[in-house]
Amino acid sequence: MPQFEITEKFVGWGSAYVWADNIEEAKRLYQQGDYDDYEHDFDNFQDYEFVEIEEVKSTIEQND
Repeated sequence: MPQFEITEKFVGWGSAYVWADNIEEAKRLYQQGDYDDYEHDFDNFQDYEFVEIEEVKSTIEQND
């Protein structure tokens, strides 16, 4: 019986909190990763999206 691999993309929401004087500085600090892990909230990592399905090709020949 063939085996199939289903690829999923997990989707979640997060909020990063950055201390800055203005929005440009906040974007720059965020892009540099210049914030502590405790300033990051994550929520809802249970959602997922179907990406693709493909048959798994065996590297071992099977005798029928």
